[in-house]
Amino acid sequence: MKLFLFLFILQVVVVSCATKQQETQSNPDLLIIDLDDIKTKETVKASDFFKNPKSIILETNEKSLIGNIGQIYIDDDHIIIFDDSKNLNVLVFNSDGTFSHKIGELGRGAGEYISISDFTVDDKRDEVYLLDSEDAKVKKYNLSTGKFINSIPIHSKRMSRHIQYQDNCLYVDANLKSDEQSLLYQINQETGEEVASWLDADRYNQGWLETFTMGRSFFLSRNADAVKYAQVFMDTVVAIHNNIISPFMVVKSNKWVKRDELMNAYHKHGIEAFRIMIKQNKKFGITDLMETNDGLFFRYRDGLIERHVYSSSQETYSYTVLIDDLAFNGERLPLNLEWVDSKGVYSYCNPSSYASFIGGTLKDVINTNVSNYNELVNLEEDANPVLFYYEFK
Repeated sequence: MKLFLFLFILQVVVVSCATKQQETQSNPDLLIIDLDDIKTKETVKASDFFKNPKSIILETNEKSLIGNIGQIYIDDDHIIIFDDSKNLNVLVFNSDGTFSHKIGELGRGAGEYISISDFTVDDKRDEVYLLDSEDAKVKKYNLSTGKFINSIPIHSKRMSRHIQYQDNCLYVDANLKSDEQSLLYQINQETGEEVASWLDADRYNQGWLETFTMGRSFFLSRNADAVKYAQVFMDTVVAIHNNIISPFMVVKSNKWVKRDELMNAYHKHGIEAFRIMIKQNKKFGITDLMETNDGLFFRYRDGLIERHVYSSSQETYSYTVLIDDLAFNGERLPLNLEWVDSKGVYSYCNPSSYASFIGGTLKDVINTNVSNYNELVNLEEDANPVLFYYEFK
């Protein structure tokens, strides 16, 4: 009798701890893009979409040095940079580019992190969440002061590498098979307990559940009212809004990776299967999706080539390079979109590297109509990257 009671209690505990996978809701306005039936261009110009380039020079000092920008977040008051180089810093700059403070420290003590993979911001509470994937914890800090608040444990077997705060909810991805095959989880903001899950890997991601990413995050269009989400082999981008998950966009192509071919390559080559898909000129990997005032941009892989798509109510086409003919002279330097707000888009680069690329000086590179022109052309070679802002036309 006691054994039966113990087994019954154990069963109840296991069931109560399991996260039931939920279905996505339908979307009558689903955007469908047939990649095999759209125009293809090699280059397009920034001036086709944007105007009035402005620069924000990020202050360079011994505390604010940036090795590589792995992720960026911009609001009215802050520019937050995740440096994913060996520095492994999260740096907060003021909106004018002056350095403010650092979030947390590398280490194993209270308020420190081992290995950041992503971060997200709760503007209303003035809080920032750092995802320490190696420590299987989310570290929470005050955004304005950098003061540590608390750590939130997460499921260690899922290898979550991306995190998103949205509509008073916290979401993480999943990259390794454990007891479930969901790709997306909502977790409790205080305890880390998994509240709900969505997106079966077999149904949505061609069966793939491995630690492999493209782009900066599976969370896309991260400042929109409805944040978007897509893993590497998903042909469907879903929207997250008010704790409702619904399809937002579907891409179609005869060359899009199919489950059987991907799984056959996976069984033979393991995680290197994605390289096989590249060699076979397959299409996959929707990344860097950003919504503008008139349409959207996103990127995907077409074999060895990275292609971009622009889609609006008037036209849809793919292209290879967006040329920055606004901030820079000539038609050789690319514009990589990094962040969007209600009035325009942000990019960043190191102008000195651009000058070196063309074999000239900064004066040969930067257009005179860009704000802070005199400061830009006198930047040191080891200066921090510069943000450029372009208003919508």
